[in-house]
Amino acid sequence: MEDKYWSDYTIFIKTVEDLTKFSPSDLIDLYTKLVEELENAKNKDILEWIYEDVNEEYTRTKIQTVIESDKLIENLLLDEFCKKINILDQRMGKFLKLPESKS
Repeated sequence: MEDKYWSDYTIFIKTVEDLTKFSPSDLIDLYTKLVEELENAKNKDILEWIYEDVNEEYTRTKIQTVIESDKLIENLLLDEFCKKINILDQRMGKFLKLPESKS
């Protein structure tokens, strides 16, 4: 099992970076920061603009590319990544509609 984990770890990191040009942790950090900005925004009228301009075209779309990658279907780390994204999606969901996750 340990060999599978380290093999999956290497594949996961490389695949995510190849697909998005970001590390998995960078994607999660970017998405976390966006969610926190939305949660803390004083002017709720700008929320949709922030999401469409920054998130939809960038961070969340890249995350979805990772989630839907055929290369990662059996990868052990994808499940943990999806769990973290699902938590952020729940927080984001109160602001806007998100793409459905395969996880």
